[in-house]
Amino acid sequence: MNRCLLCAIILFLLPVNSYCLESATPGVSIRTFVLNSKYPDNDTQNQAVAMLRLKLSGDITNDLYFELAYEATPTWSDSFLRDTQMDNSFRVADLDRLLYPSSLEADDKFMITQNLDRAFVSLKEDSFDLIAGRQPISFGSAHVINPTDILAPFALATLAKEEKIGIDALRVRIVTGDFSEIDMAVVLKDEARQDESAAYLRIKNYIFEADITFMLMRYGDNSMVGIDMARAIGQTSAWLEATYTKPKDETFYTDSSNYTRLSVGADMAFTPAIYGYLEYHYNGAGAESAEDYLLNTQKAAYLEGSVYLLGKNYLAPGINLQVTPLINAEATAVINLDDGSSMFAPSVTMSVSDNSTASVGAYMGLGEKPDIFGIPRSEFGSYPDTYYLSFKYYF
Repeated sequence: MNRCLLCAIILFLLPVNSYCLESATPGVSIRTFVLNSKYPDNDTQNQAVAMLRLKLSGDITNDLYFELAYEATPTWSDSFLRDTQMDNSFRVADLDRLLYPSSLEADDKFMITQNLDRAFVSLKEDSFDLIAGRQPISFGSAHVINPTDILAPFALATLAKEEKIGIDALRVRIVTGDFSEIDMAVVLKDEARQDESAAYLRIKNYIFEADITFMLMRYGDNSMVGIDMARAIGQTSAWLEATYTKPKDETFYTDSSNYTRLSVGADMAFTPAIYGYLEYHYNGAGAESAEDYLLNTQKAAYLEGSVYLLGKNYLAPGINLQVTPLINAEATAVINLDDGSSMFAPSVTMSVSDNSTASVGAYMGLGEKPDIFGIPRSEFGSYPDTYYLSFKYYF
């Protein structure tokens, strides 16, 4: 455990213990997953994962709110174990990620990881909010791929998307109108080193019956400008989210060429029980052919800009069906228009009680498999087929 971080947490808790025990509200959630994955080389992996989340929140004063959240995640696997969830996260310091064992060996089949995911205080006034500490920050109105959301994005095949990973930031949101605000923050990383941290400015306005947000961001030595627009058009809702990024100067492992990312799409409720959407995504940092995928991932866009898709052009349709008041079915696909591969993600979720759900689903990669040396011949053909059962309980 990082001792400086532990001291900071203790200091943070002092006002909680002194002033707000009566208002503090505990919360617990348990999310369990049983997974079976088949990889392109025909290797299989079975896993069981349980995510225990403990939360404490409340008011310190009438204007000051706090929130703490801690996760412990036991994981069993019949083959290799690896934890990459917190790689490249914007955090000044952290708890030791591996709680048990002290270090992973090649033949280990069980581990417990931990995550201090929230630790922030929020000062709320009539004209502004000030939030300091480890907090969730999300950007963008696109449904599948958010070009502006680079601080802590979800990958396509992420199972647990209920909670955005907390990052360390000092954030200010200033109200400038009924539907407008100025949002700015300094986001810290790696002992608050300037060359690793980030800062952004977002200006949101309501113009011509549309929500329009302009964004400037600097992370490391990379500069980004973005725009996010969303509005209703008849019975549909449409969005456009785009960024233009100038990466850091070229080094021995990066490509300094500027790149654009864009997501545009629309959704519609066809009936009270059927909802669908269609999104197109352009990834200017991607490669045009599969033979260039591996070398292309050495660009700064992939190493520092949270880009993970390998190609350039994508189509993402999705549909949601309310089968009964307690059963919901959903299917999403992401299609690489350049190499013809796709990822298909169907799921069915049932409400078991007021505070619990059960789900069954899959993430299936369709496309040409890698060659005998593991070199990809399509993007999603290199993905494993993963089938899962999950049960989530909140109390």
